[in-house]
Amino acid sequence: MRNKLFSLALALLLLFCSLSFTAASEEPFNDGATSQSYYSLVAYARMKNGSSSLYVFNNSGNVNNLTDTVGEVKDLADGILASKKGNLSVQNWIDTTLTNNVASGSEWYVIALSQNGNYDFKSYQAALIDYLAGNMPRVTETAQKFALTLIATGKRDGVVQDIADIPIDKAGLMAQVFGLHLLNNGIESKSYTVGQIKTRILNMEKPGGGWSVRGDSGDVDVTSMVLQALAPHYNEPNIKAAVDRAIAFLANKQNADGSFSTLGKENCESTAQVITALSDLKIDCRTDQRFQKNGNTPFDGLKMFRLKSGGFSHLASVETNKEEGGSVSSPEKGDINPSSGDTDSPKSASKVSEKSESTQEKSADPETQTIGESKSNNNEPGNDKSTVSTKRQSKSTSYKLVVVIVLFVLAGVFALILFIIKKANRKNILLVICIFAVCVSFVVFTNFESVSQHNKVPAKNNAVGTVTISIRCDTVAGKTDSKFVPKDGCILPPTKIDIEKGDTVYDVLSCAVKQNGIQMEKKGSGSMTYIAGIRYLYEFDFGDMSGWVYHVNGESPFIGCAGYKVKPGDVIEWMYTLDLGVDTGNTFSSEGGGS
Repeated sequence: MRNKLFSLALALLLLFCSLSFTAASEEPFNDGATSQSYYSLVAYARMKNGSSSLYVFNNSGNVNNLTDTVGEVKDLADGILASKKGNLSVQNWIDTTLTNNVASGSEWYVIALSQNGNYDFKSYQAALIDYLAGNMPRVTETAQKFALTLIATGKRDGVVQDIADIPIDKAGLMAQVFGLHLLNNGIESKSYTVGQIKTRILNMEKPGGGWSVRGDSGDVDVTSMVLQALAPHYNEPNIKAAVDRAIAFLANKQNADGSFSTLGKENCESTAQVITALSDLKIDCRTDQRFQKNGNTPFDGLKMFRLKSGGFSHLASVETNKEEGGSVSSPEKGDINPSSGDTDSPKSASKVSEKSESTQEKSADPETQTIGESKSNNNEPGNDKSTVSTKRQSKSTSYKLVVVIVLFVLAGVFALILFIIKKANRKNILLVICIFAVCVSFVVFTNFESVSQHNKVPAKNNAVGTVTISIRCDTVAGKTDSKFVPKDGCILPPTKIDIEKGDTVYDVLSCAVKQNGIQMEKKGSGSMTYIAGIRYLYEFDFGDMSGWVYHVNGESPFIGCAGYKVKPGDVIEWMYTLDLGVDTGNTFSSEGGGS
């Protein structure tokens, strides 16, 4: 019994250390870039090994395509899996991490893994079916995406059929694309046919070639996703002509470094989507001359976004450039990471990331929204934020020291009892030490504070002026029964907020929502902070391209909100977009925007 207890304590200690390291190693909203990079590598490997399109599952599951692919592609893919699964086997990773994060971006890993090996997805499948039973997405293409994921796990009836039968005759382009994916996999629909969808997609082609969900010109991501659906039909004359025009469109959009851009900014997901599309069309993007720019291929572009951990970043960050080359950019929102809540009810606290933060009370210090972030000017003499931060750190250190001392005393008392009852052998003492270490680690790596501490707003003693901030969700006003979405779309009317030197858009938003009792949830930390939800309206609630964006003085800087420093007189607008900011009037400033 003592041996078992000792082993359990040691295992818990190792697990806790592993989780702490993993949580700190990669920003949560880069996972979309990582997952899309992984399935693009699988798509390329399948193409090299003569397999079908990535999104056709009728001949998948028995071949590990990456095992048969040597060199760089396999190394990149192996690095991704190593960064995600840690010491777990792939099967254990599927059964635990991916299953526990069902409907939160894990579907892209499942789709790729189903095409690259022989794994058991029963646990994941059951979890996704259970999720959809109470959280069927309002957005058709999001539901179709989950149906496609279930097909990848071997499920072809029930909820899959129900989703396939949803009418899409009046739906947008992406519903047509995912609907065609379902039919490509042998699912029959009562509402549409392959021929009908192909005709609709061809009719939506833009004048210059390619496709987009809005506007008069093609978009790299959307064009790539359309090509993935049309790939199995390429030999049909009318399809071939449109696809060839789209390929030329993509080749023309490729950047000199090999990457691709969306909304004027080179990013990992766009590059990965192009690699997937070309691979599905049996085009080797590493050798095809149309995709060689200054000697750089799409794979060279993809590698720009690789992190030291093996994962990938939405934008080429300082870290990726120092370690592996690429152009320096500021990190920002990214990942159209299919996390989908698709429900009117607030997200469950149990599903909120450890790096997420939710605020509901009035009044707060902007610094309480920041986890592990330090600004360059915070230690300047006379900076009130520095004082506040130091006081908070002092309080945190104080309570932790007390708790550690109490744990030390308790460990000593327990050890004394063992001596008294003559059970103080080596194994028992080691067990006490391990339990003590686990408890101390938990105290050190976590922070607790009362509601009053969390919501305390220090006086702006060093205010240099004011800015004006507003929060609106006009794009979804009247489209949902949610009590959290105002009928007029106004969550916060133009409101003046005092600022100090070095304050960012995030600092202003944090202060504004707390002063006005508005719920907010963020992901990440430091310059990688990303606003996931405001007033229980979350990213992806209205499709894979929906979420929060911000403008400053009418322009959308392509930089994270915690990296944009404001100045007196600035006008900040937070808006909910359904289309990556296109519908909110994105016009990019020289600083480059997202939340």
